[in-house]
Amino acid sequence: MNKCGVPQGSILGPLLFLLYVNDLPNIIDLSGILFADDTCVLSSSKSLSTVVMDTNEKLKRLDKWFITNKLTVNYTKTNYMVFSGTRSSPFNGTIRMGNCTLSKVSSTKYLGLMIHDQLNWKAHVSYLRTKIASCSNIMYKLRYLVPLESCVSVYYSLFYSKISYGIMCWGHAHHDVVNPIRVMQNKIVKTMLFQPIYTRIRPLFATLNLLNVNDIFKLEISKHVHKFLSNALPDVFVDQYCLITNTRAVQTRAAGRNDIIVKRTKKDIGKRTSTVLGATIWNDIPQNIRTLSFLTFKKTFKTFLIENYS
Repeated sequence: MNKCGVPQGSILGPLLFLLYVNDLPNIIDLSGILFADDTCVLSSSKSLSTVVMDTNEKLKRLDKWFITNKLTVNYTKTNYMVFSGTRSSPFNGTIRMGNCTLSKVSSTKYLGLMIHDQLNWKAHVSYLRTKIASCSNIMYKLRYLVPLESCVSVYYSLFYSKISYGIMCWGHAHHDVVNPIRVMQNKIVKTMLFQPIYTRIRPLFATLNLLNVNDIFKLEISKHVHKFLSNALPDVFVDQYCLITNTRAVQTRAAGRNDIIVKRTKKDIGKRTSTVLGATIWNDIPQNIRTLSFLTFKKTFKTFLIENYS
């Protein structure tokens, strides 16, 4: 019989749990990410052996904290990944927590995203395809039964809601990686409008007032930059972007437009980060759209993107 805890499904349950675990990083000096009951511990070093020693030490303290606070760790769902910017020698270390040896994985699901150790997002796109695979068949049958407006509502519910989640993370992936999602989206749009396969797709998006996958990414990352410039983001993003006016005393055309500095990077993966692409996309937005309030900006920029389809 449990002698402590809160009833499952209670209103106070989530709040009490957050209060209960929120001091975890401070007590054991961990660098990591906490979201509800999901805990991610991070370790970094130029040496793999140092990472192994550091991680095992952190997990030892973490396990002790859980035992002290009467929390149970599901070791079967606990694993680790090794990220490396270069091709290094095979990882031969052992990561342990409690009396269990944790398994090394190449990809894992975290907060709804499939994270791969090479950060190429192939695993997540494959996961997305399985989630939205039935949408095309549903739309094929539904179009005969309900008005077009209802089909669009179903599209937003079954397709858009899934691909827009986390698209700032995976939407910048290589064209070949994201292409299966584009193909599925095009098929759904043509199905809604009773159009054959060979029909040009861009005018169809304009007809339905929908954005393609590329422009959904542009809209979401632009909304993120707009919030950054309005100081509406958490402190963790405080240094993500930098206006040209904050770094140069000389007045230039870019400074007058409040452009953002595009950070230089040699690696292809660096060029596709949200920091670099966010600055690039924002600088291409017309000045009269950038200065709008957030809600008006979101609607106006979407209209601006769709106008380019015709």
